[in-house]
Amino acid sequence: MADKAGIDRTYASQIERGIANPSLFVLCSIAKALDISFMQLVNGDIQCTFGDKAPTV
Repeated sequence: MADKAGIDRTYASQIERGIANPSLFVLCSIAKALDISFMQLVNGDIQCTFGDKAPTV
């Protein structure tokens, strides 16, 4: 999946383990690699914060 999404395997592992916070672009790339929609991938688990903190998924 990481190869199809164009991301490093180590980074993909960090995403899976909740260590890394991927960008929306990376999430879209992962969804495409898995042949599912972005919404299916995130399944409503998007949390947005404002101020100094970046949005997390």
